Amino acid sequence: GSAADSKRRATDAAYRFMSTVGGDLPHYEEVSRALFAGDRARLQSLVSDWPADVADHLRALTTHIDGGATGN
Repeated sequence: GSAADSKRRATDAAYRFMSTVGGDLPHYEEVSRALFAGDRARLQSLVSDWPADVADHLRALTTHIDGGATGN
């Protein structure tokens, strides 16, 4: 598949995880917007109030969205 397909699959996986586990957590809607906007810096800031294991896993999933680069 193409890079765009890989990015879409990674974004979908991150969204499925966060909607299943994080739907009731603070800033969920804003985290979702940041995810789909590709704003990883904002996403990482917003999930700082989430349980560490959940936030860490979501951060790990988002590294696959842009090939493992950090930041935005």
